[in-house]
Amino acid sequence: MRRIFLLSFWLILIFPFGAQAMDYWPMGDNLVYTYVNHQGKTKTVTYSDGTRTIETSYSGGINCYSSEHFSIDSNGDLWLESGTEYCTGDYHGSWWEMTPAVKFLDFPLEVGNSWMYETTTWVEPIFYICEVMSMENKTVPLGTFECIVVQELRLGGDPTVQTHYLNREFGPLTLSGGYELSSINGSVSVEESTWGGIKALYR
Repeated sequence: MRRIFLLSFWLILIFPFGAQAMDYWPMGDNLVYTYVNHQGKTKTVTYSDGTRTIETSYSGGINCYSSEHFSIDSNGDLWLESGTEYCTGDYHGSWWEMTPAVKFLDFPLEVGNSWMYETTTWVEPIFYICEVMSMENKTVPLGTFECIVVQELRLGGDPTVQTHYLNREFGPLTLSGGYELSSINGSVSVEESTWGGIKALYR
């Protein structure tokens, strides 16, 4: 009986039930993710209080910032509400708001699950069509992780297709443009840190 109890306890730790958006999307404070592409270019992403800010550096000392604000509802679903975009030296920038907010992640994230939302930014209608495509292992510079693959199709304005690789502990393993996760708060490899230490950074 004791062995069964211990086995059940460890299974709960390894495979926790009731996954929600916060399990697949960083919602803590001052989490700094670094992504790198094959050309050696980097993007620094800061997660803080539901806001994701992506910093991209360009030649000439110009840095551009894109911020998106997310919220989680009582069902554990993730919603995209608003955002800003600006570059150093650009005093105008832009601000946008989703009216209504867009369901970015619809739980449970099961293969085959799909959802669609219509919204507007300024006066432009936009359609979001998302589908959970598969579960697979994804290798990035930080390590190899099991992830859910979500494909996002955006129609309206400039149509885009983006694939999100979402790990249950760390969230997005990739960014558009071929960027892959290389560090979290300075930890550059799961082999160089304890699992508990990496997980503590996430929470």
